[in-house]
Amino acid sequence: MVSVVYQHLPVTAVKLTGDWLFAAEGGKIKVFHVNKSSKDAFKTVTAFKKSVIHGFQDFKFCGKSYITAHGGKEICSLEITEDTKDDLSLTVVVDNRHEFDDWILDIACISTSFNQMNLAVALAHNSVVLYDWCRNQILKEVHCVEKCILYSAHFVTHKCDNVWDNLVLCAGTVFNQIVLWKPCSKANEEQRVDVLERICGHNGVIFDISYNTTFDLLFSASDDRSIRVWRCPALGKSFTHNFATDHSKTICLGVMYGHEARVWNVKCYVKDKEKYVVSIAEDGLCIIWKLMFCKGELTSTVVKKTDFHANLLSLSLDDTGKYAIGGFDGSVRVFNFDLHLLPIHSRSVFEFDKETWGVAKTIKLLTRNGFACLVHTDTGCLLLHKGNHWQLLQHNTEYGSYAIMTVDGMEKYVAIGNTKGSIKVLQLKDDHTIFSTAELSEFNNKVLSITWYQDYLFASGPDGTVNIYTVRVVNGELSVKQCVSFTLPQAKHRWHTATLILSFEPIQLICGDRRGSIHHFVEGTSNPVNTCHGVHGKLGVTSLQQAGRLIISTGRDGHWRQWRVDDELRLLRKHRAAQGMEWLEGSCLIDHKTYIYGFHGNKFLVWSKQSRDELFSVLCGGGHRSWDFSPVQSKFVFLKAGRLNIVDVTFNATLLLLGLFHLVVALPISANFLHLLAKKSRILVLCLLFTILFLQIPYPILSESIINYSLHSQQINFVCHLMCMEHDNESTHILATSGEDTKVMLSACITKTTTKESMLKVLQVIDDHLSNVRAMDTLTIAEKDSCKQVMLFTVGGRASLNIYMITVWKNTELENSCDVDQLASFERNISLSVEMRFMSIAAWENDENGECMVVGCSDGKLRRLARTDTNSIEIINESEEYQNCFLTVKKMKNIIVGGSTDGNLYLMQTQMKKIASYKCHQSGINAIACCSLILQKITYYFFATGGDDNAINLMLCCCDTNIRNVSSFKISSAHSGQITGLHLEHLESELTLVSTSIDQRLIRWCIMISSDFSITCEQISCTLIQVADVSGMDVYRGNYFICGQGLSHCITMTENCPMR
Repeated sequence: MVSVVYQHLPVTAVKLTGDWLFAAEGGKIKVFHVNKSSKDAFKTVTAFKKSVIHGFQDFKFCGKSYITAHGGKEICSLEITEDTKDDLSLTVVVDNRHEFDDWILDIACISTSFNQMNLAVALAHNSVVLYDWCRNQILKEVHCVEKCILYSAHFVTHKCDNVWDNLVLCAGTVFNQIVLWKPCSKANEEQRVDVLERICGHNGVIFDISYNTTFDLLFSASDDRSIRVWRCPALGKSFTHNFATDHSKTICLGVMYGHEARVWNVKCYVKDKEKYVVSIAEDGLCIIWKLMFCKGELTSTVVKKTDFHANLLSLSLDDTGKYAIGGFDGSVRVFNFDLHLLPIHSRSVFEFDKETWGVAKTIKLLTRNGFACLVHTDTGCLLLHKGNHWQLLQHNTEYGSYAIMTVDGMEKYVAIGNTKGSIKVLQLKDDHTIFSTAELSEFNNKVLSITWYQDYLFASGPDGTVNIYTVRVVNGELSVKQCVSFTLPQAKHRWHTATLILSFEPIQLICGDRRGSIHHFVEGTSNPVNTCHGVHGKLGVTSLQQAGRLIISTGRDGHWRQWRVDDELRLLRKHRAAQGMEWLEGSCLIDHKTYIYGFHGNKFLVWSKQSRDELFSVLCGGGHRSWDFSPVQSKFVFLKAGRLNIVDVTFNATLLLLGLFHLVVALPISANFLHLLAKKSRILVLCLLFTILFLQIPYPILSESIINYSLHSQQINFVCHLMCMEHDNESTHILATSGEDTKVMLSACITKTTTKESMLKVLQVIDDHLSNVRAMDTLTIAEKDSCKQVMLFTVGGRASLNIYMITVWKNTELENSCDVDQLASFERNISLSVEMRFMSIAAWENDENGECMVVGCSDGKLRRLARTDTNSIEIINESEEYQNCFLTVKKMKNIIVGGSTDGNLYLMQTQMKKIASYKCHQSGINAIACCSLILQKITYYFFATGGDDNAINLMLCCCDTNIRNVSSFKISSAHSGQITGLHLEHLESELTLVSTSIDQRLIRWCIMISSDFSITCEQISCTLIQVADVSGMDVYRGNYFICGQGLSHCITMTENCPMR
């Protein structure tokens, strides 16, 4: 028997109930606490074993809270017991399970009494069932005269009390219509209910319908990428606006276009009589619209558009303004309307006197002891902007026309360089004014760049000279002394742009320059000990940041890179940030989380490495102007047209003050009112002071809305098990997954050995591939007490092949336990087609050539490759060209086994010479498993293949002199869909085959070989898994990891069968 212990699947339904969020993954319900910082599910409950949950409905009965989940044809109710504010228990009400005869689209609680609870259930063939929830029986079933399949359905009631007589079903049909009908209406001769109204207008099927009872507005989302707003008198009270149309019929008030793919969900939210609409779609966009009525016409405005880069499947919105989104990638996000719609103010500061002080050229933020801004002008004036006031700190004409200014990280010192090679260092007080100054004259030409690292000042002059100074306060005097000097290599743009000191005695540092190179300097020699030339392109390195054992560099080439310094500087990997973010300016590490900020065109962005979301964006004109950013104070400043612009992301209480003022003015003035006002004046003053203080609280830019992290945003193609760690009643499996989203992810699947509770954490994301990643293979290099090293091979579209060294540290915290070092990458030569794909790979160690690989190619060839001493990958030899694509390839001893799309199994030597071929399937072979057996003291090769024809073919070959087929056995209908994964478990006296298919079954087979070498096979167990479109499987000691549209971890509960 095989049991499912963990699954990470698309979130198909979400429901907000108070502080709790219910999210559906397959047939399981995960419960999260919305207000807690933990990203782990509070509880996980299995509702269905076969069906996928597609909706929730919560209600109260006899003083108890319940939530009903529906999926497929089933419903299941759970009793919610909130023990404390932070604790909750869920109990499945077994007696309230029911399976209907049709697919369920919507559920409504329509009547409530002390001992009776009825549910109205909308079914997919346009019928409604009245279901007695307490007695678990159907009372009646009503059919509509409109015989069609529904894509969506939504129940609406006329009044607040939900009774059967007021129930109206809004049914979205396959004919692009919304059909309104009342289940309580009188049936005709065919026992079907007439239609109240047919609403036409969409050019595609309707995926979602919602209704707002406050304004009597009906909303529909469709396959035609549009959202329509309808005034529908048949659903409620008459509309309050004065339209010059017939009020008895439904009219379309407006059509909203903004999505680029199918719109799945739409919800309405009313805040202070303002109407908002939230919509999610297949394109990964979540759009918030604002609806406004003007002279009887409806206009809509997009107030927020967020791209999550993954198909968004589910949406829930409560009355308090919170809304939750579930995605195809398994992510769950919760937003608050008041915070999510916070206005991003870009205000232009009142200008100073330009005739006296000049034009602003350089700005820097100061966040210590409040917010302030330093501005340097072209006349040499240094100005301080604080509290809407300007103050002149110093004026020196020698630092006019050209000057560069930087502030150290602690905001204690300011350094300014000029064209004459002079550098002025200023010591700042706590109120940001100048305490003392010191000036250096080190260069005979202009200072090209200045940077800080702690209290070390770096200055670049002509001829690539980089001087390092220590800045100290000695006996109350500012002291600046040069401690060491380095020289940058020859380049057109020869000055440093970023620095990072690794050690102080002796000084060892990493330096990035304007040419995009990274240099490693050691005190005692002026030249770099090693250099990586132009890694960040010709536009330069922008920042260097230390993150644990690694170093992160950013550049204006749109990539951030990870480095490690052992004996020398070594590039490990490069990454892309947000899509289209071509200018990365810096990174910051907060609470073990990495954030990248930079520019996309004329927008400034902040991007999270963990959630892969854009956390903040603002239009500023681009990065070619002077600007500065503070994530702590949620401030971004920039110069535009010589004026200082400040971007605030703060709680705006000004509108609250204005509203309170208008309320007081509107009240009737009476003696009693004035007496009450005087009596309560102290409370009013305190409230106003609190509100003014509240205005100064910034909204944290780096706050993330995600409460359940995502995996792949598209189909997962392959899964590999890297290693397993056992400690403290906990087993941790390190997995590598690859997908259609061009990414390879390293994750930790953690299982409690006592409770069998599991969770998944993404440790690393590798995004070096330009196309989908089709397959992977691994080689264990070394395993020690402290770590394990595994070589990972990845192949995919555009003939891409990368090799990585994965180092997993056993005795460190999980978030920092995985290091990735890119060893080599295959560069396609002219002889290979641009459209050619590497479909599969098998790797092994070779004493002569190091690591060798064989790849199955889409052009009908098998190619053998090897990694050279220079860490390049070269093609050693290749097979002859066949007429079909090779889908899978394996290596067993000295034989290469390949399966192609014509159903042939090819056996080849490692020199790519064909040994034999066998017709095993009618069409493509998707999976191969093989092993060697000793039968009657002779070595035999055993092959198992799975194909598109749903069959499993077993073959035994003898390899005495030549390989020849001894016997074979075929399971014609092993699965009801194409087979995508096979694994042979061969122990001393056991031979078990495990197979997976897109029919979502995991089947274990017992293989028996008789004395005359005939093969028979029996099924041991069959387990339903809820991963759709299964594409691969990996097995480790009874642990099965299945991938497809999600990831599932299963374990075997019974022993293997003996081989007979």
